[in-house]
Amino acid sequence: GMLWFAGNPTVSLHGLENLHHVKYDITVEANPALESLACLSGLKRLGSLIVRSNPKLASLDGLEGVEVVDDSVSNVGGRIGNWSIYVGDNAALMSIAGLRNVQGALPGGLAIEANELVSLDGLQKVTGIGKTHVADLAISRNPRLTSLAALGNISGEVRGAIVVSGNTVLPSLHGLDGINASGRVDVSFNTHLQTLAGLGGIQRL
Repeated sequence: GMLWFAGNPTVSLHGLENLHHVKYDITVEANPALESLACLSGLKRLGSLIVRSNPKLASLDGLEGVEVVDDSVSNVGGRIGNWSIYVGDNAALMSIAGLRNVQGALPGGLAIEANELVSLDGLQKVTGIGKTHVADLAISRNPRLTSLAALGNISGEVRGAIVVSGNTVLPSLHGLDGINASGRVDVSFNTHLQTLAGLGGIQRL
């Protein structure tokens, strides 16, 4: 099944501590008081993960048990794409380290957009994008982001687009070095970007 937790006034997800497997998507969205995902600490496997528009959520701590993400969802708030992990518009989010045990190639895409992250630490074990679907890698509108290094184990082809846009203090694209092909590359409005050297592995568009 799936879990959709949206538009609720609660501070926590208390009551979900025994949940281990969600076949399709988990969506945690537009919860104005939510501060923690700690009650999801029993999760090991899920289809896809959407964490969006939770203005008080500071971290993804509680998701450390998740090792497998094996599906994707096609539409996130009107953002079309085959997303396996979408983390966006969380105004206080400073860490995604809770994803640090998610491993292997994602079947769909990865989007990290409009959060307060300085780094993408937590994504080091992700090794590919779009294993079974045409999907994007999108890192956009993160005003404090200074590094893509945590993406350094992603290799091969991104059959959708690589989008790095509006990360206003990002100095380099280091971390994308293992990607050798993509359907489209959009690098735009990163006003402190000094080099495109991180795209040096791309041989084909």
